[in-house]
Amino acid sequence: MVVWSLIVIVSIKYVTVVLRADNNGEGGVLALAALVRRALGSRTRAAGVIAVIGLVGACLFYGDSMITPAISVAVTGTFLTTTCMLVVLARVKWHWPTWRLVLMTAVFAGLEIPFFARNIVKVVDGGWVPLGVAAAVFTVMTTWRHGRQRVVSRLVEAEGSLDDLLADLASRDVLRVPVTAIFPHPSDETVPLALRANVERNNILHEHVIIISAGASRLAHVAPEDQLRATNIGPAADGIVHLDLRYGFFDRPDIPTALTHAATSEPALADADLDNATYFLSRATLALGRSHGMAMWRKHLFLLLAHNAANPGHTFALPPKRTIVMGSEIEI
Repeated sequence: MVVWSLIVIVSIKYVTVVLRADNNGEGGVLALAALVRRALGSRTRAAGVIAVIGLVGACLFYGDSMITPAISVAVTGTFLTTTCMLVVLARVKWHWPTWRLVLMTAVFAGLEIPFFARNIVKVVDGGWVPLGVAAAVFTVMTTWRHGRQRVVSRLVEAEGSLDDLLADLASRDVLRVPVTAIFPHPSDETVPLALRANVERNNILHEHVIIISAGASRLAHVAPEDQLRATNIGPAADGIVHLDLRYGFFDRPDIPTALTHAATSEPALADADLDNATYFLSRATLALGRSHGMAMWRKHLFLLLAHNAANPGHTFALPPKRTIVMGSEIEI
């Protein structure tokens, strides 16, 4: 056991093979799964299988330190999942020849399968703990992922493309309000629901419209002056600007502060009144629907998870007195 765990797994498998699977500085089971899915490209069914294997391997570690039998089941199971993904990655990305794949599988899986099979008998003695925790975490993660995909697809349908909105603005006479409006929104491809509602229902468009998309970068910290990048997404007369905000994963996202830092150096913000700007949040109210594709119990679980999701106003440090939330109902 000592020779297997210290020499074969650590010195040979991880040092010589796994460390080559570098996902831009990230490592671990999920990073390995991301590399394999990317290498598989358009083969969605195979990529889905790899995603399941990666999630199972990651979930097993949630229970690997509870009791001794749990450790052996979780660790050997995780070792086996990484070997499966390594074989696929070595084939589709590194283009290893068949003989090398067979050799790697025989060396690693040939030792891991017997150890895993031997530890399976410990399930009744406590090995069920990591398996149960893994099953629960896997259920929550896949439910959230599936639910988010359904919500996003319905939001995209409701929001419509930005090009369609620009064409609509060119064909109608809207009232331009001489103030600045800021719309936090995931991308510049679709229209924030709050912006579309102002145009279609109120027939108004703010003089300065800033659509800002925020997300974490792969760096721990990003200097405030380097966080924002502006892109004009419409004719200059429309006054619509898109900003891409990228903060470090250790930084606290703060949209007002980032805008203040960028105001002096970004021409797109030269005429915007950021101190008196109004922030418009588009928030979807989720409701149970009778559409197929997702079990009813999963829909209830997703609604529970979504109910506990973070408030974007607090997440991005928006000023409460200058923030307006406009909602719409989305059925899942």
